[in-house]
Amino acid sequence: MRGRKTVVLLWVMLLLAVFLTGGCKRDEREDGLVSVGESDIPADEDAQYTDSAGDGAEKRSGQKTSDGMPADEEAAGEAAVIYVDVCGQVKKPGVYELAGESRVYEAIEKAGGMTKEAEGASVNQAERLTDGQQIYVPSKDEQEEVRGNAAVPASKNEAAAAGGRVNLNSASKEELMTLSGIGEVKADAVIRYREEHGGFQSVEDIKKIEGIKDGVFNKIKDQITI
Repeated sequence: MRGRKTVVLLWVMLLLAVFLTGGCKRDEREDGLVSVGESDIPADEDAQYTDSAGDGAEKRSGQKTSDGMPADEEAAGEAAVIYVDVCGQVKKPGVYELAGESRVYEAIEKAGGMTKEAEGASVNQAERLTDGQQIYVPSKDEQEEVRGNAAVPASKNEAAAAGGRVNLNSASKEELMTLSGIGEVKADAVIRYREEHGGFQSVEDIKKIEGIKDGVFNKIKDQITI
């Protein structure tokens, strides 16, 4: 009888030991702390610890540049495209797509470059482009006309506007340059033509001069005579 009680007592002690040993292996201790490596942190802060690691990754992905713009938005801005119209004395006039922040010279290159008649010095090729901009490359003759018209005294322009007609067969170079659209180059061509052909037979003959077509003629037909 005593031996049976001893065996029962031993089994009770063994079960109690197993129960106590299993309870001590819990990650969350009864004092409310959780083991993390060699450090203990409160159990209710365990989730916050995990979340903070995730927040760090999110913060890094949303970093801002020194100017305050989000990094992903800045990258998108650099990749933006613009459309510009290139016309005038270029080999392939048209509308072209370029990367944002491009310069005028890049647009001209896209259009095949300038023609031999182009006056490239009048174009600021270092200018930064904007979306929808038009780049016009003038010809050398156009620039000559602009310079010639700028050099004509105001009094002569006023005289022409007042009704005085310019005689194509006798006018001096300066008088010819008072006509709208006639610069130094075309004035020399008019004088050379009348010397080679014995003069103009009609005012329409001026259209035989290179560079003087219907557009220019319509501007000056009421200002000239023979």
